[in-house]
Amino acid sequence: MDTAGLTGDLLTILLLRKIKKENKPKRNRRWWVRPINQDREKKGDFRRLINEMRLYDAEWFFTYTRMTPTLFESLLNMVGPHLTKNSIRKALHPSQRLAITLRFLSTGDSYFSIANGYHLGKSTVCTVIQEVLEVLWQVLQPIVMPEPTKEKLQEIDIVLLGVCDADYNFTFVDIGAYASIGDGGVFAQSVFGRNLTNGSIPLPSSKELPGTTIKLNHFFVGDAAFPLRENLMRPYAGRKLNVVKSVFNYRLARARRIIENTFGIMVARWRIYFRTICAAPPTAINIVKATTCLHNFIRMSGPAKERYCPSNYIDSDDFLGKWRQEVEGSILETCSRLGTNNASFGANTMRNNLAKYFLTRAGFKKGQIEYVKRT
Repeated sequence: MDTAGLTGDLLTILLLRKIKKENKPKRNRRWWVRPINQDREKKGDFRRLINEMRLYDAEWFFTYTRMTPTLFESLLNMVGPHLTKNSIRKALHPSQRLAITLRFLSTGDSYFSIANGYHLGKSTVCTVIQEVLEVLWQVLQPIVMPEPTKEKLQEIDIVLLGVCDADYNFTFVDIGAYASIGDGGVFAQSVFGRNLTNGSIPLPSSKELPGTTIKLNHFFVGDAAFPLRENLMRPYAGRKLNVVKSVFNYRLARARRIIENTFGIMVARWRIYFRTICAAPPTAINIVKATTCLHNFIRMSGPAKERYCPSNYIDSDDFLGKWRQEVEGSILETCSRLGTNNASFGANTMRNNLAKYFLTRAGFKKGQIEYVKRT
């Protein structure tokens, strides 16, 4: 084979392509800014609608952004410095960039719909949302979802997968693209699962159950999708269970209700979860990160907390929370199985001891026997 000749032919082809590319007439842009968008300062939603709502209609502003005007200003002061842009064109103000992103999250509107309302290009809206989502996580996460310490974990009453506390605030989120992993391997591959297994989560040391001398580890609460571990309790499997196991499952379900409400409230308030999220995985992950931080931010912010999550929104012993009616049709689904069911002897012993404790005078809850008999 003539290597020199072949190399010469390749160089000739590359040279011809370069000449053709240089001589190809360049396509001139029709406009720098689409004419209909050139008057956005006067006709766009931000100037025409958002600013008026901030001044005169706090209720409608809440529907649009899921927060009060005062809380919006507080959030803007925190993230605004990270959203300032230097450009040869007039850059969008940080408040406008934040408002665009909150509308996207709270309503689930498409990029095209938001672009039309704000008199912006669709690609501009897409870029703005992606950038603001990242900033929301970077700024809010250390404040509203800091890495839990042993002292903080001791204050948490009920948690599931390390994601929420008894006040319906997320304490840890592990968001990843685990769809390609078999059901049984998701827990083992997750950051939370690995940390729980290797003991790097700073759980408090074991303590005696109230009214007894039985020492138990502190543990997380999970449903049937999770594996049984000494630091992670799941319900007994099966239908025809004895009273001891049935009561344990009932008490565990009451604890899990906290995380169900936390996720339910977030999904009901941020309507982005009511349609398929048409975005690349990194953007979809940023959407989830941002909404969990915004959920905590509002829940921790005094007056806005009551409007965001009124008392009838949360489950009680007597009625189901209003969020359950509102999330019908959302894309949120329950996982089937996250880990393999190969529990250790110690984990089974701990669950059995806890189940027996719930039937003692110290651990008994009024109405639990009647409930399991009804079901």
